[in-house]
Amino acid sequence: MNKIVVDKDKYLSLDNKKVILDVRLNELELNITGNVVVYEKLTIVGDYNLKIKVNENSSLEMYIINSLSCGNENIIIESLENSNLYLEEKIHLKDKLNYSIENNLKSSNINNEIKVHVVTENNGKINACIKSSVLKDTKNNFLNEEIKVLTLNNAKNVIKPDLLVSSNDIIANHSATISNIKLGDLYYLQSKGINEKEAKELFKNGFLYNKKINEVIN
Repeated sequence: MNKIVVDKDKYLSLDNKKVILDVRLNELELNITGNVVVYEKLTIVGDYNLKIKVNENSSLEMYIINSLSCGNENIIIESLENSNLYLEEKIHLKDKLNYSIENNLKSSNINNEIKVHVVTENNGKINACIKSSVLKDTKNNFLNEEIKVLTLNNAKNVIKPDLLVSSNDIIANHSATISNIKLGDLYYLQSKGINEKEAKELFKNGFLYNKKINEVIN
């Protein structure tokens, strides 16, 4: 698998590729043609802006690990006719992050799925907004948004999921949860000889772990 270092030009076109991205800029614009798979580990501290265009008859499968980000992370997606998008991001926060996704389904026969899992600890805190828009008179579209936050501190985390759907010919779902570790689950692991710190680490790693991502990036 090729590794691409993005450190000069923020514009990147990918055509039928499977790549690891090492992004060293605060902005990136991806133009997707054909079948593309992207693995990205964010190493940027501060704001990060990502724009994705999935062209007609194309697909993007993208996995992001984010363990450093603080400030603002903004993702804008444009999907054209007969396209597919699967975006999964794992975020481990120890500082405050304002996070937004603007997902635009511009035409018909589009399948989009977005999954975001977040763990907050120490000073970690997230204010997240995921907004998907579907245009009028588009047909045969599928859209799923999922955002889950596991709180390991006393932070007040905020999730705002929005679906702006102007078409009747679509399957659209969204889910949003903010939770702590259940005490019963914690006590169960402690009853097996695992101390509290190790038990919380197991829950955190399980929440953020994706075998596919970890094998490739780490």
